Amino acid sequence: MSYDETMALPLPMGPASAHNRGAASAEQQGEEHSEPTLPGAETRARVGHPLLRWLAAVALAAAALGLTLLLLPAIEPAIFIFFFAAVACSAWYGGFGPGLVTTVLSAWSVHQFIQPPGLLSEHHVDDLIRLALFLGVAALLSSLSSRVRRTADSYHALVRASPLAIVTLSPQGCVTAWNGAAERLFGWRASEAVGQRMPTVPPAKDAEFRGLMDRVLAGEVISGAEVTRQRRDGSPIEVSVWAAPLHDAQGRVTGVLSVLDDITERKRAREAVEAARRQAEEAYAREHRIAARFQSALQPVGRICVPGYAIAHTYRPALVEADVGGDFYNIFDLGDRFVALVIGDVGGKGLDAAVVAFRVQQSALALLGTRPLEPETVLAGVRQTFLSFAEGESLVTLLLVVLDRETGRVCYANAGHEPPLLRHADAGVELLEAHGPAIHSLSTAPYPIGESKLAPGDVLLLYTDGLPDARPHGRDTLGTDRLTEVVAACADPEPEGLMASLYQAAGAHSGGDLRDDIAMVGIRRLVDAEECRYVFVPPPLAAGAHAPETDATRS
Repeated sequence: MSYDETMALPLPMGPASAHNRGAASAEQQGEEHSEPTLPGAETRARVGHPLLRWLAAVALAAAALGLTLLLLPAIEPAIFIFFFAAVACSAWYGGFGPGLVTTVLSAWSVHQFIQPPGLLSEHHVDDLIRLALFLGVAALLSSLSSRVRRTADSYHALVRASPLAIVTLSPQGCVTAWNGAAERLFGWRASEAVGQRMPTVPPAKDAEFRGLMDRVLAGEVISGAEVTRQRRDGSPIEVSVWAAPLHDAQGRVTGVLSVLDDITERKRAREAVEAARRQAEEAYAREHRIAARFQSALQPVGRICVPGYAIAHTYRPALVEADVGGDFYNIFDLGDRFVALVIGDVGGKGLDAAVVAFRVQQSALALLGTRPLEPETVLAGVRQTFLSFAEGESLVTLLLVVLDRETGRVCYANAGHEPPLLRHADAGVELLEAHGPAIHSLSTAPYPIGESKLAPGDVLLLYTDGLPDARPHGRDTLGTDRLTEVVAACADPEPEGLMASLYQAAGAHSGGDLRDDIAMVGIRRLVDAEECRYVFVPPPLAAGAHAPETDATRS
């Protein structure tokens, strides 16, 4: 049963008696709700008026006298049996005062009509003992009755004050108790609901209701089942139901106790939040796919062969929970013996960062076509283009290197990016310093140009800040000085060997917790001017991350 909207008190009462109580309640002037009652509550109500309690005490004593006189020959010597019952009833239902009255009247009646008073005797002492016993029983029963009444009153007060609908059902599914919260929730008065089959169950939900009832009647306790029910006006309502079986003194299941909570608005809000979450995830997935395509376009396309040089590049995305990063790099063959290396980083992540990176890179490529030997001029032009489409506090770092592949001459300009490392054939490492301001809305300073030369065996290494900024929580970063030491100490002079050593150093320093993207491009001048090599170096991945797919990996 969806215990449905059933709640009430653990009362083993049948539908007929419950219906009678509901009808009586409805007849009371001004009564709004029927109240579940405990055994004895109705009797107390009939003798609840003070005058009635005293009159009942007198009547019980008189009745006990009449029965004793009538049946005296049959009950001797147990002549006090009816008086004892009268005292017990009077004390239980009326309290100690009426019980005491019944006790005194009983004692007086015995000595006046059954055993006339005589001299003090052993028999008379026995009577006094019986009188004292009657008084003790009256006191005890009145005390117990008072406690039961207080418990019952507290119980009824809790049921009346409960903000949750409380209903009890018979094994046949008929309502046996229905509190005020149930009236407010569903619209049926107690007098209309009690004795009827659960009115809140729509016909389409009857099989579900019966199934829940059967489970509870079999002894199962159901917690928080969410079901659809109906109000009196036919409108649907979503409720959460808790139900448990009711047992009699012998342990037999006599009904079902249900507590119901209106979750209509809560469920609507939850469904709205879930729909918004799905929409956000779908939008994010679309943006992520587009951004990933942009980022793939920001890396070398196909296999690039530069005679006399070995080229390696690698890209490691941040931890799997991070968005598409703003790192980008590329290699452009400018023809007429020149090759350009571009690497940079856009502040932020996601589609916006990928779009900015794409436009910056395309601007640099277009300008390189007209001024291939003036990287400082190219950076100034990229800055001008950037200012035309940038928004807010956007910032880009960019390193541009132009290589004359015949002579090994390198000229470069740096817009706030990490300085490149030049490892010579003898394992000495040089940091190529030529810093200009990062590209942003406030930068106006010119970009200085730097020059160097690659001899056979030399390696030029470009990288993004995810490498030197690798750090564990609460410790310092890996830093450029340590990078220089790692490159100098590496036994493998090939670019891919240097990259593997740098990945290892960054991972060890950060404890494997690399929180930023890492991109690297390396180019080594070979002794054989006709030989060329090109390789993508797969990065070591954090758990759950995946390597980016690029044209280089596919080739």
